[in-house]
Amino acid sequence: MSGSVVSAVCSIIVADLNDQPAYKCLSYTWGEPTHTGAILLDGAEFPVGQNLFGATTYLSTCPSARISPIWIDEVCINQQDLQERSQQVGMMRRIHSQAEEVLVWLGPATALDSVAIPLTKRLARKELDSIRHFYDRPWFERIWVIQEAVLA
Repeated sequence: MSGSVVSAVCSIIVADLNDQPAYKCLSYTWGEPTHTGAILLDGAEFPVGQNLFGATTYLSTCPSARISPIWIDEVCINQQDLQERSQQVGMMRRIHSQAEEVLVWLGPATALDSVAIPLTKRLARKELDSIRHFYDRPWFERIWVIQEAVLA
């Protein structure tokens, strides 16, 4: 993969959660398993998927993202070591709950974001919780409901 486009320059920092280190977490979807780019990790190219490449490209230009280290599962968990991966997955709740903030990467911006984002910013936590509760109903878990609703 040598010579790949590099989205960000990063370093691994080893920390113990019991020490309550300051960090953020990145939440994103892995997308296709093919590697489309790389980050420079402790001086070496580290191949990453399209979504993480997009997120790290954006974050590398975002000043507020540089305040704290960012925990990224694809980077922080050795995906080839099944024992480590299993142990880390068991710690995900703690890792995310101890983070100062969880950054969410939905993908590149679209034209409709300019409508949706201001609406969500105006909603109070109680309103967001009620919307989440509404969409947690079993009806929304059925994939074909989209077709049923759209065709009506």
